[in-house]
Amino acid sequence: MKISLLASFLMTLLLLSGCGGGGSSSAPVDPVDPVDPDTTTLGGKVIDGYVSGATVFLDLNFNGLQESNEPSAISVEEGQFSFDLSASDLECASYVPTVVDVPVGAVDADLGVVEQAYQMILPPRFEPLNSDNLLNVSPLTSAVWEAVESQLAGQIGELSCTSVIANEHIKEQLVVVLASSIADVVQHYNIPEAQLFEDFVASGNTAVQASAVKIVKGLKKSLVATAELQSEFPSATWAKVNYYFFSRLDAGDLYPDAWYRDMELYNGDFIIKQLTKVSDDLATEIRPILFEETAVSTIDGVSLRLERGFESRNGDDSDYSCNGKEELSTTLSDVEYQLVNITSRTDIESVEDCQIGDFAESTESRYVFIRDMSETSEYGAQFTFQKEGTRFSSLT
Repeated sequence: MKISLLASFLMTLLLLSGCGGGGSSSAPVDPVDPVDPDTTTLGGKVIDGYVSGATVFLDLNFNGLQESNEPSAISVEEGQFSFDLSASDLECASYVPTVVDVPVGAVDADLGVVEQAYQMILPPRFEPLNSDNLLNVSPLTSAVWEAVESQLAGQIGELSCTSVIANEHIKEQLVVVLASSIADVVQHYNIPEAQLFEDFVASGNTAVQASAVKIVKGLKKSLVATAELQSEFPSATWAKVNYYFFSRLDAGDLYPDAWYRDMELYNGDFIIKQLTKVSDDLATEIRPILFEETAVSTIDGVSLRLERGFESRNGDDSDYSCNGKEELSTTLSDVEYQLVNITSRTDIESVEDCQIGDFAESTESRYVFIRDMSETSEYGAQFTFQKEGTRFSSLT
């Protein structure tokens, strides 16, 4: 069909006026927000099933709580999230944990609406990140972070993005701790390292996903129990409770499906660690596996460390032992001197019965360690002293 010249002319005028080219009275067009050339988009996924409605943030001060200055995002369909990071925040992303708060009301694509809040964490990877990297945060990465926390414990509160970047020694220490933690989780759950950080939903790895589902059960209980412990000891340097299944501390591989509660408390000069076997619903204590209490003090440059331990690690029917250690150490002219007294009893049934008493009377083994730290390569010596009757041959 042919269009007349007049009709063609009128259509041209209408098009021009519609796009703002026909006069000054046309409505302004909202500009498209340009991409900031000084930011980098870093994305990833929240995975249990895929979780939408979760808050993801870079934990710049390692405290597990979202602060106003910490980059954050909300996960959407298929658990996807993304940050637009400045150069400094992008650098921090390599050295700090990525934390996910999963609230009540978030949606797990496999399990439906979340009815109990929990938290998942991706440990820092200590390698440069860019827009091609994906941060997969899952129960498996959380298990790795729990292992990191267990090794660092009270030192976590001293870390931040700034302190880690500024101190090469801290970075090297954290890299070693991360590698050790990954190895622990690989051994614990029999999952290859690469699969700990992958999208196991997309890969269809049902075995790994089954482990992740079990881990979430522990994460939910851990969040509640940790909050209760921190409320009870608000001034503590470190207070943490973890629930997980299987522990080699309880007779090696004897109980692969058993559940355990691990508690750590650093409160002033006291350190308490406790491992307890619990029921499958995580509600009932079955038996204590390990209890350790440590008191630390320093007087006139001499450090004193007193330890009391109660344990039964050879199965449900094994006896308990009560172990004590007294440790004195000091450093003079770059030489460290350390005296250790050790005692042990087996005639006890409870933590309350495990009392050490006077080391002068109860010590069974004595060691002296000398370590010279003045040279480039350290060297030292260890001396063992045996009792003769009721006394030691020297250093009595």
